[in-house]
Amino acid sequence: MATVGGNLAHADPANDHPATMLAYGVRLVAEGPGGDTVIEVDDFFVGLFETSLEKDQILKEIQIPRPGPGSGGAYLKIERKVGDYAWLAWRSS
Repeated sequence: MATVGGNLAHADPANDHPATMLAYGVRLVAEGPGGDTVIEVDDFFVGLFETSLEKDQILKEIQIPRPGPGSGGAYLKIERKVGDYAWLAWRSS
């Protein structure tokens, strides 16, 4: 079992959720001792299994923008073996 937030914080490039959230252009809210920090998804993933979360922060919220009328998308994952990387197609009007 897993959560979407946990999958994002794990930052595994073979996981499905990071690619989807990058396509949607989400904003992530991290909570720490200094309060909340809003992080654009493009700034969240900094390497393989590495995020911009500080050691004293936890991912608390995922803000997904509402797609406009006529928007659509498709997610296609063809695995030759478990752990293959996903490809994402996205269209926004």
